[in-house]
Amino acid sequence: MAVNQVLKEVLSSPRNFSFDSFEEQDVIIVSDSDSDHSFEENHLKLREAVLAVFNGEKVDESLEALYRHVEYLNIPWMRLGMYQTLDSLIIAFAKEQIPFFTSDDNDSRKASSSWERFCERMLLVRNIFLQLDQQILEDEPEFHSIWDMGLALFRKLVAMHANIQTIYANKIVEMISAERSGNTIEKSILKSLTSMFTDLNLYITYLEPRFLRETERYYDLEGFERTAKMNISSYLQYVKRRIEEEEDLVTMYLNRFTRKSVTAVLNDTLITKQMSFLFSALQDLVIEENWNDLSLLYSLVSRVSDGVERLREEFKKTILVIGMEIVHNPGNLSEKDRELIPRLLKFRDTLDVCIKESFQSDASCKRIINDAFEEFINRRPNKPAELLAKYIDLNLRGNKRSQFGEDFDKEIDNLMILFRYINGKDVFKAYYENLLCKRLICGRSASVDSEKAVLSRLKDECGPEYTRGMDQMFRDIESSEDLSEKFQRSRSGAYSIDFTIYVLAPSSCSQMANEVLIYPPEMIAIKKDFDEFYATQRKGKKLTYIPYFGSCIVKAHFPETPKLPKELQVSEYQALILLLFNDVEDEGISYARIAEATGIPKHDLDRALISFTATKSQRVLISKPLTTDLRDDTMFYFNKRFTHNLTRIRFNQIQLKETKKEHDATEASIVMDRAAHVDCMIVRIMKTRKTIEHVQLISEVMRQLKFPYKPVDIKKRIEILISRDFISRDPTQTSRYHYVA
Repeated sequence: MAVNQVLKEVLSSPRNFSFDSFEEQDVIIVSDSDSDHSFEENHLKLREAVLAVFNGEKVDESLEALYRHVEYLNIPWMRLGMYQTLDSLIIAFAKEQIPFFTSDDNDSRKASSSWERFCERMLLVRNIFLQLDQQILEDEPEFHSIWDMGLALFRKLVAMHANIQTIYANKIVEMISAERSGNTIEKSILKSLTSMFTDLNLYITYLEPRFLRETERYYDLEGFERTAKMNISSYLQYVKRRIEEEEDLVTMYLNRFTRKSVTAVLNDTLITKQMSFLFSALQDLVIEENWNDLSLLYSLVSRVSDGVERLREEFKKTILVIGMEIVHNPGNLSEKDRELIPRLLKFRDTLDVCIKESFQSDASCKRIINDAFEEFINRRPNKPAELLAKYIDLNLRGNKRSQFGEDFDKEIDNLMILFRYINGKDVFKAYYENLLCKRLICGRSASVDSEKAVLSRLKDECGPEYTRGMDQMFRDIESSEDLSEKFQRSRSGAYSIDFTIYVLAPSSCSQMANEVLIYPPEMIAIKKDFDEFYATQRKGKKLTYIPYFGSCIVKAHFPETPKLPKELQVSEYQALILLLFNDVEDEGISYARIAEATGIPKHDLDRALISFTATKSQRVLISKPLTTDLRDDTMFYFNKRFTHNLTRIRFNQIQLKETKKEHDATEASIVMDRAAHVDCMIVRIMKTRKTIEHVQLISEVMRQLKFPYKPVDIKKRIEILISRDFISRDPTQTSRYHYVA
């Protein structure tokens, strides 16, 4: 609509005025001809000012004068005319910018300068017409502000002209790619062009999709290139750096809402698509205790869907692989088994630190550790339970090989964690009871309080029934001390040797051999005397002596130190051997004669003799030939030149070391106990169910068992129970069993 038409419509419209009150005042009457003249005059001056601004020329009038012109025109019929004039002037100014965008080389610098110039001059024009701008928006809501009108016209006439929006969107993406590659770009131009796309509402439609596509293409390629060249530590740092750089790039040049989309692209290209590579070195990072890299790995995979869940899966696999390497020992190497429990403790501590330092104390990862430990430890049945019992035994002896530190409670807590993982707790119990018995009888326990603390933890874990036999041992030891004191008082001065005896329940020493040895007369007299004394104290009970556990302190005189007799702390077997040399001078005693004179079993005799001859510092006997392969004709001589700095010398107490015979006996007792337990369980199930199918019975027994037991062995127990008439087989359905009441 032309300006004259607007004016004619406004002037011809009816004007109705009404006044509620009237006060006398000066009134200026302006005729229509005067108004037209004033409009044209003010309109012309403002038009000339706008043209001067757009052309970059000096404006003749001051801003104050221009504000007054705008104020004069700020009435409806003049306002609309001026608004339309501005529209025409902005159109012309916008069209003047097209050549800067369509030059042959599509120079970004020219385009940026053109856009900056357009914005600067539009801002100045808007400031001049600020009053009119505000008023017209109030009166005509469908109109654009002067600034928005300028942007809309620039978008329509310039940016959408001849595919300019596509050309410069591509240029922006190229400049960003160049900066990613380390090339120098003119950042002000890039920032100017991206702000143009944002201000013109072209960003989401034209720029962002191209930018995201190029970002994905770029990092797809670079991600695979880097994984082919880098180790895991370098790649993690690379991904971290790239994420920070892209966030800075978005902040500096792009719309803040693009950050989320860019993050999704980076997560997909550098993390999700490279997940296999990221997890390939997880085992090495754990073994090396590289908490920084593991922390960064956790942080990165947390950015993607299912990333942490996949990390947990790989973490469990890693624990299983490392754990199986610790536990698995196909060659049954004693050295590797000796290190099994310390290595498991260290590995568990390592994983705890990993969770805390690197995995943000992830509760699911903690559960994974427990599940994985239980799985790999029980893939080697029985042995970890046995080794755990022996490890605790070694440390409770309080010798120099003990690995318990000052924080005893923490050490036991860690051992109890391992204990919980073990399915074969009956195996642990069998070995631990035997070892506890040895410690108590041989007086090698470092602390009764420590012993009872461990017992208390076991009771907390498995209940009082589990430790009933061990508790009985302590009671037996305490009552034996009272019994020995009574005996000593009743026979005061009767014997030249001190005598202490421990009376334990048969179950405590069931695995120990009951050998009949040949004792010197004085020792036989004491034994007989104590039997008579015990009969008066415990009516109806019979004693069975187990010399394997006996220990003695033998006083010895050596020619090199005649005034300083030595006290040799030895086992009962060792004492019987040494006493034989009281009856010989320089002649030796043969192996065969020692065996005949003492009655000590061959294996125990060999170990006892070797303990006197093998170690130079404890060589109280000399063997000829000097060998550990003892034969009947091997001769042994009293070492007259023996010397030692200590008065009391402790010899290796061979009874503390487990023999193969003991080990086999313990294993046999475990098998028997388990068979009895399975028998009871089968009978209980049959009594409840009355009739059951074979598969269901096997399944139910397996479900209830707390130790590993093979289905084929359960089947054997079923057959035995059938033979003993506890259950019967159905005559028509052989896979069905009935309970026999």
